[in-house]
Amino acid sequence: MATDGATREENFPIGIASVGLHEEPRRIPEGEPPPLPVNAELVEIGKALPEMERPRQGDRRDPLHVDVAQPGMLFGRILRSPLPHAQVRSIDLSA
Repeated sequence: MATDGATREENFPIGIASVGLHEEPRRIPEGEPPPLPVNAELVEIGKALPEMERPRQGDRRDPLHVDVAQPGMLFGRILRSPLPHAQVRSIDLSA
């Protein structure tokens, strides 16, 4: 974005394409990209993506993220309380 205060006037579509759409002029800083076209004219934005090919479950050719161990890797565990509305008074960090 330009910081010298230079601006230009650009027409932006306002509204919903299927209900009512009009253009209004707006002042925007120089160097800003032009406005996006109306949703119906967009090629990729708002469109469903093709499903990516995934390895079959149980296929061991590629390591899964749980199979990879890096030096210095940290491991965590979720500890759930058997008491639903208890307050934690202290945590023993000696281990």
